[in-house]
Amino acid sequence: MKKTLITLIIILSSCTSQVQKSWPEIIWTQDSWTQIIQTQNTCKQDLTKLQKTIIWNSMSPLLQNNNKINLLLDYYKICNKNIQKNDIVAYDYKWNKLALIKQIKVTDKDILSFSGSYLIVNKQILTNSIWEKYIFTKKQQNLISLYINEKHLQKDSFLIFGDNIYNSIDSKNFGAISQKDILGKFEIIK
Repeated sequence: MKKTLITLIIILSSCTSQVQKSWPEIIWTQDSWTQIIQTQNTCKQDLTKLQKTIIWNSMSPLLQNNNKINLLLDYYKICNKNIQKNDIVAYDYKWNKLALIKQIKVTDKDILSFSGSYLIVNKQILTNSIWEKYIFTKKQQNLISLYINEKHLQKDSFLIFGDNIYNSIDSKNFGAISQKDILGKFEIIK
């Protein structure tokens, strides 16, 4: 982690006043780069916190434009924590070299099936934070079904979704993800 922090500090020193840094939902500015903070005895003193601002709507209505959030880099590894359903995470989206902010909606412990256009998770239709139902095309159902074995996701796999059911690049587009592609956990600043 210390090597990562040193790398971040070196990168930070070369930032200009406003840089878009490969994260579609977060704006990185020189001011926000300087807000790297070591957390105080949360898990370990090596946990790095980055304060960011939401600039897209894929997590709306849960997160709105200009909401402040903290990214806890390597939270699950450093704190030895398991990923939990409804955690908001940073996903290393390799296809576009973009990291995405999404919510863990399904884990390998959940029982899954499809009914019509809906994903059924533990006998309930998958919904967002305001109870809107996620709708899946046949192509999206087929993609997600590739990761399901005996009504469960493959071990250590997750489905992540934006809260905006109509406008989000998420597991509907790329299927299940693994823990190794999760960069950290977000906490909402209130």
